Amino acid sequence: AAGGLAGEYLSLVERLRAEGGSLTVEALHAAAAPTFAPRAVVLRCDEILAALGRPPEVPEGRAAEVRTHVPTVWSAFACAVRARLLERGGGHAAGGERGGGESERGDDRWS
Repeated sequence: AAGGLAGEYLSLVERLRAEGGSLTVEALHAAAAPTFAPRAVVLRCDEILAALGRPPEVPEGRAAEVRTHVPTVWSAFACAVRARLLERGGGHAAGGERGGGESERGDDRWS
C-alpha cells in the first residue's frame, strides 16, 4: 500500500513541477498535504489494507492496530518514496531488483 502511495506522491510532485516551473519546497508540501500528510497517508493505507485483508504473518486483532499506527505507516511510506527515488537515480533500494513490488519476505502489502 505504501509503495503505491509513494508512486502517486512522486507523480504528483512531477506534475506540479511541470506545471509550476520551479516551485519552492514549501509550495510543493502545501499542494501535496491534503493527500499526502501523515494522517491522510495512514487513512488511505488503512483503506487499501483493509480491503486486501490481513496477511497471515500478522496476528488476528493486530492488523488494524498496525495499519493505523501513524509512525509505522509514515515510515513505510517515506521508505517507499526513498526507494523509488533511488531506483530512478540508478541506485538499488532494498527489494528494488525483485520487481513486482515484492520484498524478500514475499508479501509487500504492509511495506
